[in-house]
Amino acid sequence: MRRTSLVAIVALLLLTIAGGGIAAAHGGSGSGSSGSKPIELRVRASKAEQGETLRVRAKVRRADHDSAIAAQAVIHFASGDVTVDLVRKGHSRELKVRVPVLADEALGPVAVDVTVTVDGVVLPMVTVTGEVVVPDDSLS
Repeated sequence: MRRTSLVAIVALLLLTIAGGGIAAAHGGSGSGSSGSKPIELRVRASKAEQGETLRVRAKVRRADHDSAIAAQAVIHFASGDVTVDLVRKGHSRELKVRVPVLADEALGPVAVDVTVTVDGVVLPMVTVTGEVVVPDDSLS
């Protein structure tokens, strides 16, 4: 009977340790609702007219509001790459930036690579596509 109890206690201890490692790998704290699911990242890049601004937005879901969140984007314009830091307002989990587009920038799709760090854990890079379009006043 003692041996069965000892085996059960060791098994529960191992499950507890392994469960905490899984939550930490997903960026959670191991407790509460935000730690039970992996962190989700949604990234968007807008269309931008030549001479205007391209907007990049990253939203981190299932992270605590007091988490340290930072993000950086590399915009691959035809004229050259631009690296920018996304800005977080207060305890929001949304980061944004506006990137100027040259007036003579080539038209077409623009790849945007976004890297986000949550509490020191670097999330996998996300690549989205924005677009440089013709200004409305030149259509007429």
